[in-house]
Amino acid sequence: MAISLNTNSSALIALQQLNVSNRELDITQSRVSTGYKVANSKDDPSTYAVAQNQRADHDAYDAISQSAQRGLNVLDVTIKSLETISNLLIEMRVKAIEAANPAITPQNRQLIDADYLAYVPR
Repeated sequence: MAISLNTNSSALIALQQLNVSNRELDITQSRVSTGYKVANSKDDPSTYAVAQNQRADHDAYDAISQSAQRGLNVLDVTIKSLETISNLLIEMRVKAIEAANPAITPQNRQLIDADYLAYVPR
């Protein structure tokens, strides 16, 4: 007795279409999950290479921007420090002028000198 296998050609065509749909769905899901039109080099090698180069440039610009911001922050701190030192020197000058006044008593001059010396770091 001979065994006969009958194939269902409609089922085979439907299976092929399902496989194509699944591959396209995988590509779409990859694009959605990564946020990239070309997620890897298998999608489109030349576009992927260009995209990788642009990503590298973008990351480099981000690093430059962060470094510039750090520099600006250092300058802000430096300016505030210089303003504080300037204000301290002004206060010391005022105390020196007060102490140089010949009309004040020696006790007041000692108090002013003590205030002046409080500004001097030790």
